[in-house]
Amino acid sequence: MNSYNRRSTRRKNGVILHGLHCASAWLYALILNSALGRYLTNYRKTNDALSDGFLRRSLRSKRKRSDRLTFRFRQKVSAMIEKSLFCRMVTAIERALLQCSLNSYGVFLLFFGCYSIVAYYVTANLMPERSHVSYLITGGLMVLASLPLFASTRSLAYSLRTSRFFRLLLIETLGIAEERFRFYHDKGKERYIAALIFSFIFGSLTFLYSPHAILSVVAAIILLLMILRNPEIGMLLSVALCPFMTLTERPTLSLMVLVVLSLFSFVVKLLCGKRVWRWELTDAAVALLLLMYIFGGVVTRGGRASLESALMYAALMSIYFMVANLVRSQDAVRRMMHVLIGSCTIVALMGLWQRFFSTVEVAYLDLSLFSDLGGRVYATWENPNMLAEYLVLLLPLVLSCLFAKGRALRGFGYAVCLCLLGACLIFTWSRGAWLGAVISMFLFLLCLNHKALSYTVVAALPVATLLPLIPERITRRFLSIGNLADSSVLYRLNLWQGIKDMLSDHWFGGVGVGERAFCTVYARYALPGIESAMHAHNLYLQLLCSFGVVGLVVFALAMLLWMRHALEYYRYGEWRGPRLVVLGGVMGIVALLIMGLFDDIFYNYRIFFMFWTVMGLVTAQLRIGERLSERAYNPVDDERTQGEVTFRFH
Repeated sequence: MNSYNRRSTRRKNGVILHGLHCASAWLYALILNSALGRYLTNYRKTNDALSDGFLRRSLRSKRKRSDRLTFRFRQKVSAMIEKSLFCRMVTAIERALLQCSLNSYGVFLLFFGCYSIVAYYVTANLMPERSHVSYLITGGLMVLASLPLFASTRSLAYSLRTSRFFRLLLIETLGIAEERFRFYHDKGKERYIAALIFSFIFGSLTFLYSPHAILSVVAAIILLLMILRNPEIGMLLSVALCPFMTLTERPTLSLMVLVVLSLFSFVVKLLCGKRVWRWELTDAAVALLLLMYIFGGVVTRGGRASLESALMYAALMSIYFMVANLVRSQDAVRRMMHVLIGSCTIVALMGLWQRFFSTVEVAYLDLSLFSDLGGRVYATWENPNMLAEYLVLLLPLVLSCLFAKGRALRGFGYAVCLCLLGACLIFTWSRGAWLGAVISMFLFLLCLNHKALSYTVVAALPVATLLPLIPERITRRFLSIGNLADSSVLYRLNLWQGIKDMLSDHWFGGVGVGERAFCTVYARYALPGIESAMHAHNLYLQLLCSFGVVGLVVFALAMLLWMRHALEYYRYGEWRGPRLVVLGGVMGIVALLIMGLFDDIFYNYRIFFMFWTVMGLVTAQLRIGERLSERAYNPVDDERTQGEVTFRFH
């Protein structure tokens, strides 16, 4: 029967293609069964050896769980937090807001809007310098918004649960449990007196502050309470809003505040036993690198500025541990993927709009060679290279979703997103990003199926004949990699020469974290005309400058362990969807690491944040996939409660 199938396959594919398929299958088997292949796909053995080693056995307590000091401490802390005045106030406020009827909110908005309109005319006559038309517009919008609310006596909880838009936003996107809204009655409690009192208080404040500022503060407080109740909300919002933080005055600080708030909520939930912390060998390596960032901010040549940079890096790097431990189901992975792809698609659309309908900066181009490119887009990022780093990180994830759908119609949306990201990436004119994207996409297809190699060989000649159809500007820009006539290439080579001399004196411990530490020391070694460099324009040289060879080794160790875990699961995992998510995340990191050869991808804090977000997402997917496989073989092992164990070692 097997020989018959081989003959039919040979007739179907042709002798040449069938031979190439057999050759590629043999080559793949040879690589996977080699010493290197077995090492790269054998993470679990290394992790289990450490988990069951002497140190672990010596630290493992033999007493009952209820007799352990840590368990009793957690019980006391949990009781203290849950019975605190703040928690009881938050619960009471949430219950009151969700139980309140819509017509009560209508009363509040109607009178608040009227007060805002009155405040506009009063300030326009008495204090015209403080009056602004936004008072009138905001007040009018509140009055209009209040009118439909008078027709309903339903509770806010029931309305949010039954509304398609808010159900998509709150339950399906942010992951809030539907039971939180079902707990309350359909008919809301009418609190007209409270609505009138609060509308009067807020209306009085409009004589001092603008009504939209007051509404923004109220929305911020509600969002704060939501994050304190669900750290997953803060995690998702930080990931979704990361590329749009430039709309604030201090983007990095705004992102850090959101991340730290989510981390605080996560730690509190851990102490209360309502979330689970899983700890593996990869997490230990990442934690060691995080500690090195903090140490590099304390022992540094940059003073206080380096310490601030180190704390910023450490806070943003904590997203890895939050994503790895808070994303605990396949639905949560899907939500995170949709948030990443949705925000990235919006950024790509903004970049394309900038290219075709707005002005584009030409300051990042060597006009003597590329004056015909028309400038480079940067969308919501500070410069085109940062936008390219963001796009190239998420392109393989979009590709993995496209292949996971299987059917063409289901994957049409992902295909459109992929085209938008690819087009925007082209107009960044970032050669390093192009190289990383091409290599990562090619590796993605090779890992997807061994036949991709044989198809590549067959398609090589036809594709070569189509190369002249590619616009000449793109090929000329791509082939200029390494062209010494390009000022940016020559600048990097001269910069690296100075860094080489700098590392000859600081190769072991580095000079510390941050721009200030680098500039302070590098200026003494810089070649003439290159003294003003802010960073090394190479990730690995920058790690050497910051931490020395020890830091580079720790980073390489974290990447190696993470890659081994991911490749092991991709090789032996049973579920196609999770395997493709892992593969897409790995190839996104690979693309960014390739781009790190030409730029310091960690120079921008938000790119640094997105890097560890994708790392954490892949780690979470690995754990979920492994747990699904365990349940398939052992249905009794069902981890439905989150409060049974706080720390788990695997």
